[in-house]
Amino acid sequence: MMESKKTKKQLANPVKKEGRIVGIRRVKRDFRERNQAEEELMRSVEKNESLLIAIPDLMFRLDKNGVFLEFIPEKEFSSWKPSSKFLGKSVSEVLDKETAKQFMLCVKRAIETGETQILEYQLSLKGKSHHYESRLMADGKGDILVVVRNFTRQKQAERMAAIDPLTHAYNRRKFSELLDQEIKRVERNDRSFSMVMLDIDHFKKINDTHGHDAGDYVLKRMTKLVRENIRDIDILSRYGGEEFVIILPERNLKGAIAVAERIRKVIESACFDKVGQITISAGVSDFIQGDNRESVFKKADNALYIAKNGGRNRVSVH
Repeated sequence: MMESKKTKKQLANPVKKEGRIVGIRRVKRDFRERNQAEEELMRSVEKNESLLIAIPDLMFRLDKNGVFLEFIPEKEFSSWKPSSKFLGKSVSEVLDKETAKQFMLCVKRAIETGETQILEYQLSLKGKSHHYESRLMADGKGDILVVVRNFTRQKQAERMAAIDPLTHAYNRRKFSELLDQEIKRVERNDRSFSMVMLDIDHFKKINDTHGHDAGDYVLKRMTKLVRENIRDIDILSRYGGEEFVIILPERNLKGAIAVAERIRKVIESACFDKVGQITISAGVSDFIQGDNRESVFKKADNALYIAKNGGRNRVSVH
């Protein structure tokens, strides 16, 4: 009986035989470790999936032809369509022609170069413009991983920081930034631009006589009239109070004078409710070789001073 018990004990414990470990304990330990590893892996996968869900960015895969393969994980385009509506379709079927073209160029470059491609674009969703940035990365197997970020709120915040809240023209800070950009552009390309400074004549009298609400109305209406008489590429800024500045890319001095004179006549002939007729004075300058931000602005400011001292309601050049 003792020998029988010993045999059972030996079977329950590993023994060394001919240089090999043989027994059940090692098998149990291996099985337990494998289970622990699998549990750790599952926890890691669940954690990663939770992180992916929590991240606001949208992630999906495209094939080399721009066809949607999968979303990682399943999400919806905010205010648009469920991701399932995109699977099996190409970007050209769901995006406008120009955006789809740019998307496919990035897909091609990502595959050819192996480098991440960045594309910024806008989509009109339910009548509102949304701003997106997509990063496209080739996975080495011919597919493309795309990470999309919606930065509409960021763009709106940037715009609010650059816009005068009353007239919705650019503010003084943004004007300085855009003037520097324009100077760099013309110097780099050996081009030119002109500048017009506008000032509402006797604006203090309007406020004193009709009140500040009437003054605000005049500023807003005048801004609207100016916008209607300049090009989309022209830059209109409220510089301060009743003073405005217009940057006119690719306009020489003669052309800028014509623009300023047209605006002056439009303002003079317009009717402003409760205020009646108003007039403006304008000073014009052009950017020439050797000018900088201060000099081109000073020329326009001096020209405006000449117009004011010359009787107002006129355009002058310094």
